[in-house]
Amino acid sequence: MLYGRILRFHSIVDTEKDDLLLQLVQKYRGTIKLREKIQPLVSIGIRGLSLVAGFAITLALGHKMGATAIGQYSVITQSALFLSVLAVGGLDLAIVRLCSAALSHGVALQRALILEITLYSSALVALVIMIAIFAQNHGVAVLFQGEAPQGALAALIAIMLSRVLTRIAGALLRSQKAYSWGQAVEVLLIPAVVLVQIQFSDFTNASQVLIATAISGVIIGLLALAACWFLAKPGRHPDSPPIKAIFRVAVPLWGVAIFLNIADWYALATASALFGIEEAGRYRVALQIGNALSIVSMAMFSLFSPQISAAYARKDLHAIGRIARTATRLSIIIVLPIALVLSYFAQPILIHVREDFAPAEIVLQIAIFGQAAYAMFGPSGLVMAMTGHERIQLAQTVIGTLAILVAAPVAGYYFGLAGISLSVTLVLVSRNAFSMYSVWKLLGINVMTGKVRPRPVQED
Repeated sequence: MLYGRILRFHSIVDTEKDDLLLQLVQKYRGTIKLREKIQPLVSIGIRGLSLVAGFAITLALGHKMGATAIGQYSVITQSALFLSVLAVGGLDLAIVRLCSAALSHGVALQRALILEITLYSSALVALVIMIAIFAQNHGVAVLFQGEAPQGALAALIAIMLSRVLTRIAGALLRSQKAYSWGQAVEVLLIPAVVLVQIQFSDFTNASQVLIATAISGVIIGLLALAACWFLAKPGRHPDSPPIKAIFRVAVPLWGVAIFLNIADWYALATASALFGIEEAGRYRVALQIGNALSIVSMAMFSLFSPQISAAYARKDLHAIGRIARTATRLSIIIVLPIALVLSYFAQPILIHVREDFAPAEIVLQIAIFGQAAYAMFGPSGLVMAMTGHERIQLAQTVIGTLAILVAAPVAGYYFGLAGISLSVTLVLVSRNAFSMYSVWKLLGINVMTGKVRPRPVQED
């Protein structure tokens, strides 16, 4: 009798445990679903804040120090960013791809792999630094025309190193599902810290701001890499991705990364080489104000990307058409009024930064036109990427970049800063227009109307 009571008691306790466990699982599943829904918004928020922080740095420098200081700061930081891509471009994407795949099979990040990645990256960085030192005399003469900031090469190398550290650490964190921290490390923390320093420090020239950027960036990069080290497991797991496999994936992506990042740097460098560092500063301010519209387009398109991907997985072209139409119309409704207002008040906005920026009015208006046109063509590139046509997108990127490399200096020579801005804008708009045509040709979808072209019935 006592034994039977004990059995019933254990049965009741086990049932309560099972019910509690079921409740916890259901609650945890709800948390996961909520996190999956919120994550894209967090991602957009971090990207948006990084753009705002960079924009605020430019405005603060322009207001305090003028166009020359912005030109010096922008040429150094953009060159450092491009050199970091030259050193480890593609490696970050390869890390995310292979380490995420390993984690999905229960293999966490290993410290031995972090050590190997760090050593190989250091060798690549050393090679790029040697090239930069060898080319410094010619490069400084062409880009700055006698107006280089003090310690330009040291700042360039230090900022490049900080960008390499944050790219690698951000990729490692994202591969372990620390998405928000990974993004913050890569794009947000450095400009945010530098902006705070500019606001609360008595900087008087671009060299001081560059030194602060370099020191802050290296510290943030080292701390992020240390966090990855403590997050990782000691030793090496036999199923951990080998470094050779990571580099096999990274090498093709390296070229893609260079083509995706060279256009902004090249346009700025062309402006500086043709017209001087002060004109490059004006160009940079106008471009950043115009590119503020890209935050809206990026947010709109990013929100709809999971839906497009899910619809394509179901082979539901009509759903893709409806989603693309909604994204396009929302983007137009939001972007066009802002573009018209910014374009009308372009000169007062530039004068508000500082009076010597007023001559960049036409550059700003061209940049605004480019972003508005980009919004009007809708998420065509996104649809291409989400439907397995990455190679066509890559070909468009390569052709567009080559067109900028040829057109920017020629247009700049004949039409000044407006020519450079117009060449970049026309390439951007043409590329998105071709993406729109490709979506119609390959998938039969009109992203403006959402209509799907009926496909001919194939006879047996």
